[in-house]
Amino acid sequence: MHLPVERNSFIDRERDVGVLTRQLNMGAHRLVTLTGPYGVGKSRLALRIASQLRAEFADGVWWINLTDVTDSVLVPQSVAVVLHLPEQAEEMLVARLQDRLFARHLLLILDGCDHVINACAELVQTLLAACADLHIVVTTRQPLGIEGESVWTVGPLPISPLELPDPLDEATLPSLLLFSGIRLFVERAQAAQPAFQLTPDNARAVVEVCHYLDGIPLALELAAQRVKVMAVQQMPAWRHDILGLLEGVSPKSLSPHPSLRAALDYSYDHLGSEEQRTLSALSIFEDGATFEAIQWVCGEDVPALAVLDTLSRLVDKSLITLVEHRGVATYRMLEVMRQYCRAKLDASGETDTLHRRQATFYATLAEQADRELQGPKQALWLGRLEREHTHLRAALTWVMEQGETALLLRLAGHLWRFWEARGHIAEGRQWLEQTLTLVEASSSLDYARALHGAAVLAHNQSDLSRARWLHEACLALRHQLDDRQGSAVSLLSLGLVAKDEGDHERAASLYQESLGLFRRLNDSRGAAEALLHMGLLAHIRGNAQQATPMIEESLALFRRVEDKRGMALALSNLGLVTRNQGRYQRAQRLHEEALALRRELDDKVGIALSLANLGLVAQDQGHFAEAVRNQEQSLARFRELGAQWGIALLLNTLALAAIYQEDYDQAAALSRESWELYHTMGHQWGIAMVLTTLARIDLHDGAPQRAIERVQQSIQVRQNIHDSHGLAECLETLAIVWASQGHGEQAMWLDGAATALREQIHAPRSPTERAELNHWFEGVYPNSNEAALMLAWDEGHYTSVEQAIETALALILTSPSQVNAASSSLDPPVEPELRNMHWGGPRSIR
Repeated sequence: MHLPVERNSFIDRERDVGVLTRQLNMGAHRLVTLTGPYGVGKSRLALRIASQLRAEFADGVWWINLTDVTDSVLVPQSVAVVLHLPEQAEEMLVARLQDRLFARHLLLILDGCDHVINACAELVQTLLAACADLHIVVTTRQPLGIEGESVWTVGPLPISPLELPDPLDEATLPSLLLFSGIRLFVERAQAAQPAFQLTPDNARAVVEVCHYLDGIPLALELAAQRVKVMAVQQMPAWRHDILGLLEGVSPKSLSPHPSLRAALDYSYDHLGSEEQRTLSALSIFEDGATFEAIQWVCGEDVPALAVLDTLSRLVDKSLITLVEHRGVATYRMLEVMRQYCRAKLDASGETDTLHRRQATFYATLAEQADRELQGPKQALWLGRLEREHTHLRAALTWVMEQGETALLLRLAGHLWRFWEARGHIAEGRQWLEQTLTLVEASSSLDYARALHGAAVLAHNQSDLSRARWLHEACLALRHQLDDRQGSAVSLLSLGLVAKDEGDHERAASLYQESLGLFRRLNDSRGAAEALLHMGLLAHIRGNAQQATPMIEESLALFRRVEDKRGMALALSNLGLVTRNQGRYQRAQRLHEEALALRRELDDKVGIALSLANLGLVAQDQGHFAEAVRNQEQSLARFRELGAQWGIALLLNTLALAAIYQEDYDQAAALSRESWELYHTMGHQWGIAMVLTTLARIDLHDGAPQRAIERVQQSIQVRQNIHDSHGLAECLETLAIVWASQGHGEQAMWLDGAATALREQIHAPRSPTERAELNHWFEGVYPNSNEAALMLAWDEGHYTSVEQAIETALALILTSPSQVNAASSSLDPPVEPELRNMHWGGPRSIR
């Protein structure tokens, strides 16, 4: 039937074949055009369709290869030759073709029509109009654009996700072969090297290679032949030189060109100059680009409409694709074509010009995003910057390499807010620190912004000394520039550092100075931030009555300026205050509202914190399954972000949940990991918190003296950072120790003192904490004088906080000899001098 021979197996297109053969056989469509980029398998699909329809067309299935036709006039001649018609003038030849095909039930396959598309369209339209039983299949990169045409886009073969199970074992391999792109590569590799097998050792490399070849069958077949001379594990190293990897390998399947490069040359050479220039602009974007970015890179002298028209033609020719996600359209090239066009661009000598335009575009975008991230469109802009992150990195890399310092400051200085919100803390800090190293200190707002961003991200990583130095340098520069709003921001930021260093008096003073300046500037958002942190500090210091109205005013101001991230922060801190007051239902509602806002913004750090807070609310009420579920989700997110402070915080929280459920082995393992992280960071508040957790484990291990020593160390730290709530927990832990040893009066005195402190800071015990205390005190009552116990409790309750702590420490120093002095199996050393640190929530300012 005049068809080429299929020389290897046909993979995956069974659904396409089924649908298209039915359309042609049933007469639903008499013209089917198969479109798609070169190498995607259009010709192979057409051949399989033709083979399937052999018996359905009484007068045959005829294959016409137009790839080598160089003149549009020769298109009818090529069809006539296959149909055995003698040579004639073009006008007469078309008429003879109509006569020959008029009464025949026949299928024509016109393969490779790209470069003679207009002539093909004219001939096909003429023949179909005259011949009622004629059916035609056309393969081309772009539709013919005539009436009655059914266009079928042939896409790349499916490939498995890059994220594979770890460890990878034999049981996983059959599931990978269900993806036809993987199966094609493996079968062609086995044809080239019969010993080749998909194994757990090479599967990741196979998947990666298939991904960077975009699932294009021709590229997969060519790469598979390389297994004769290299291990497949070596191929990913050629990620940025695909043409080099495939150079000199000849196609074994149906292909009109001797090599992939020849095919790309053929496609590129048949483009107009505007199309070539637009492909060059798109080639510097490694992951596709928006219309605005492409237009900017093309240059100011090219009208937007001209760029749009050119992009439309390139889409029609299957050289680029348009991908739409949530209303954002992105143009993308196949990686092989992108690298080819990039090589053409490099040869032209215009690469730096286009890169400079690209960097300028993203600097402008970053400036706009920085403004929008402080308003109602935060979610939209966070999402946009996340999608553009690959290109932002590329732009930063280029401006650094070129020493374009002014452009570097504009670009890096406006991205810190995005890096913080989306959890790119370490990466963002590295970019900003490199920027400050490369750029000489200058008296500019851009330099001040870079200092501030680097300081905020250093603070997020608990590097307080560096954060303080950078904020002080930034404040001095902003004073010099008479930037009063920036100065207010720096004052507030320095207050945050002071708070985490344990200098609450200085923090309060800086917050107050910042708030006054924001209010004089009528800056509602700045005032909201200052009030938020003033309220949080009041909460830490045990003044809930002062904290609540401040945070509520902050929330109202954030709502007024439609700052969703600020709203979530205020809701979260208000939830902390209400939880400590024992108002668990309200606390849960506040944390759930904060979580919803953070999910909307995809604020990764914020989501992790909200899940942790919801876990604590559940834990306080004894709902341990719900608590652990939320806390484990939070821990997984912090691990993914690499946020050590968050990981340490959640490990200790989970350790407490394990203690409440009497799983002491699990609690010990979690506490040890948490302590090691806090100790590495020099995080004093965290160390103090874990010490009380370890003390409770010591009691279970039969080491009350060690528990007492830990509580003593924790008290000293809590005093340094004015952590009233933590001091109450220390007194309660000591009460448990004395109760466990049968010393009822001392235990009751300490419980009374802890209760008084909680009443003073409006932080009642949770049901879980009350249940734990009751459990330990049950052994005291039967062997004690009830009146003496109540008198001891009253004495402790009416003792001042300072006297209570002094008495507690005296009790520690004079602990009775009956107390077992056994050592705990957990014995992390606590250094006598620790950096004053306190984690108290958000560090993001402006």
